[in-house]
Amino acid sequence: MMNVPMMAQAQHVTRTSPQARLKCLIICSMWLGLMPFSVQSLSIPNKKQPKRPQPKRPQQQQQHYNNDHRPILPLTSFSHCSAKDEGIDIRQTKKKGLGAFVLTPVLSGAWVGEYSGELLTVKEVQSRYWNKRKRTKSDRRWIKSRSLRNQGTSGDYLFDMGDELFIDGEDADVSTWCRFMNHASETTNACNVETRSTREIWDGQKIVPPRLWFVATRDVKIGEELLYDYGDSYWDDA
Repeated sequence: MMNVPMMAQAQHVTRTSPQARLKCLIICSMWLGLMPFSVQSLSIPNKKQPKRPQPKRPQQQQQHYNNDHRPILPLTSFSHCSAKDEGIDIRQTKKKGLGAFVLTPVLSGAWVGEYSGELLTVKEVQSRYWNKRKRTKSDRRWIKSRSLRNQGTSGDYLFDMGDELFIDGEDADVSTWCRFMNHASETTNACNVETRSTREIWDGQKIVPPRLWFVATRDVKIGEELLYDYGDSYWDDA
């Protein structure tokens, strides 16, 4: 019933590369309902996949907030509520402002929490935080909204996820408790979690945004503060 288009495809692929012939064969098979998967789920032979770097805190474009000048976040904010839901105690530390402490033991390699917030483009970051682009009406509305809700605009909570996208965890009304985790050098035993991530991908039907989460690098005892290494670039003020 479908012999004519299949013959046309077969005549065409004989003059193309092996990779192109493989793609054509897959598409024809999917058309006839013989294969239950999509082309995106297959890797083409001899095509090297690029290495994916870990997300990082970008170099800051202004001085970091002193803890005494940070906004006081209400306990009803999503950041505080998510901590209660996941058994995390958010309380004052001696020198670093608020910190995240575990109320139950965490085993090495266990999932700790997801760092979520606003997903911003590099252009939005440059205009709203770094003053490297002229601000638009949308930028000014965004800044006014932060101010009215007593949310900061320091840029200290950005994660560079690659592909010119950033996760911004500064707005406590939309970000999880992971924003409260403080820094410790990965060379010390105090550092007990590290990041894991996926970049923005196309799953064949829709764009899936990047994700960032934390796992324990060692066993964490009840009452310990969760700490990770922010990376050298975070401390290199421009």
